[in-house]
Amino acid sequence: MNESNMNQEYQLYAVCDECGCEALFSPDETHPLCPSCRTPIPVNRLKKYTGAAGGSPDRIPKKDTEFIMEGNGLNRCSGGDEVSAKPKKKPIPIYVYALAALLLLAAGLLIFNPFKPAPATNSASSANELVQAEYPSNAKSEGVMTYAEYAAAPINIEVTIEAYVQARQSWWDNKASFFTQDADGAYFLYEMEISEEDFNRLSEGQKIKASGYKDEWAGQAEIIDATFEIEEGNWIADPLDVTDLLGTDQLEEYMGQKVLFKGVTVEAAEYTENGIDFETFRDTSGNESAFMYRFNGTGSQGDDVYFTVSKDGRNYTFLVRNYLTDRNTDVYKAAETLEIGRTYDMEGYLYWYDGPNPWITDIRKH
Repeated sequence: MNESNMNQEYQLYAVCDECGCEALFSPDETHPLCPSCRTPIPVNRLKKYTGAAGGSPDRIPKKDTEFIMEGNGLNRCSGGDEVSAKPKKKPIPIYVYALAALLLLAAGLLIFNPFKPAPATNSASSANELVQAEYPSNAKSEGVMTYAEYAAAPINIEVTIEAYVQARQSWWDNKASFFTQDADGAYFLYEMEISEEDFNRLSEGQKIKASGYKDEWAGQAEIIDATFEIEEGNWIADPLDVTDLLGTDQLEEYMGQKVLFKGVTVEAAEYTENGIDFETFRDTSGNESAFMYRFNGTGSQGDDVYFTVSKDGRNYTFLVRNYLTDRNTDVYKAAETLEIGRTYDMEGYLYWYDGPNPWITDIRKH
């Protein structure tokens, strides 16, 4: 029997991994293709089929048929059907879907990790180590001072600054005062001229450029006679923990900034008429009180709430400023429930009045 006749004694059989097509092949050529989807079939996947030459492809060979390393694709699929223009796809195994779901879940946990620890509160003692990504850019527009230039400027000089609104006092007579801050320091804008419409636009975090004159009142640096324009940008500062700086000259460096005092103890409210000698305030029943209205206790509900706190054996006067947080706010109500001897954490703005005189905006038990 010659070689040609020997090649016709058998055909080759394979199942396409791509579309599932079952097909017969002749052994004459070495590049078998699936007759349905034209996907190349590895020659080591071909099995010898010993039926009659040209036999019907629906005669499925046994699994133990030996492997042949050569073959040529014919144009019929399993069952004798002609080649279809739209190949039949094998269903995706369920384990593939399960694996994809697990990968998506893992990626989600990496991005939105509910167990990720919260960032530590900024501390003034390590201010130089703070991550700069938490702060806005230090870049200034042409003609705008850096904070260092502003801080070094003498009184009564014209200044122009760029900063972000952190808090605002109530508007009246086309004027309002603002606590503003950038990455390097704070600027207190005192009674800046502003319409009620623009006042309502200057929400917390809004960037502005302001020009006016540098002034000082009882030690508090401020900008007076200011005008402003709204700029693109938004940033809200985190409170800086300055607890350890109470009673030090270094505290003044953070004048006007949003700050935090941790673990301060409420004492019986004290007041002074001359700035030197302090007296204990007593209510109408003659009892000591944890707070008083106005700086000397002569006010009533709706006025500023003053109270005395201590840290490391020294007393300090804090207050809730009615023009900043009025009687309807949570912090105002919290100040009216302070207890002598209890320890609190307090957040606010480091206003200065012949020394630190913080305006508190949040009170919570330590």
